[in-house]
Amino acid sequence: MYPYLRTLRQKWAHGGVFEYRSCETDVLGWVCEPAARAPMPMLLSHLLWGNLGAEHNATIGIDQFGTGMFDGGINATLRDLARFGPLFLNDGISSTGERVFSRSWVTQTLAWAPDSRAAFTNSPGDNRMPGGMYRNQMWFPYPGSDVLLARGVHGQLIYINRSAQVVGVKLFSWAYPQGASKLCPTLRAFDAISATHPTQYRGVGRPFLPLFNVPAPQGPPGPTAPPA
Repeated sequence: MYPYLRTLRQKWAHGGVFEYRSCETDVLGWVCEPAARAPMPMLLSHLLWGNLGAEHNATIGIDQFGTGMFDGGINATLRDLARFGPLFLNDGISSTGERVFSRSWVTQTLAWAPDSRAAFTNSPGDNRMPGGMYRNQMWFPYPGSDVLLARGVHGQLIYINRSAQVVGVKLFSWAYPQGASKLCPTLRAFDAISATHPTQYRGVGRPFLPLFNVPAPQGPPGPTAPPA
């Protein structure tokens, strides 16, 4: 992975046209490891996963040299991915009450530079997000910053609606890496759910209410699970 990344060259001037390139996410992981003097899987485990209250382990795909593939090799369950969303609803605090992101980083992510949206509009790709932007690894499909997305390849999506206090997750396997014809109806569906969602359950520590339940394991009866 790293030898390949060294061959890449800057395509656009900083602050100019926006063009998403997955390899830049791999570069972020590469930079974090020497800065923290720890492998990225360990950093993610201690700084993120362990503070989200995750139910299951996540996995990271590696190349033949053991280098993590951070642009499309991270795998997690639907419920655990949903636990990522409240970080943007609660100023960086997880549903378990742990500080994961600094408040200033969340604020900076939700804000934008003067040219952020202009650069996004001038993107050479067909992003189908008029008035949107991309910032700090998050996609903003509409003007403003109420709705933001964490997008993965082949249709994986974390939808976060801050005004409605809604987090939605979709796992899929599209035939193509990305597809506006499938993404746009998915966004409309999550927007419709958000429009009917009561917002009185605000604040850290409110119950986590998943849309999907993990099937109960077969075997001897164990402790009764709390109602979902």
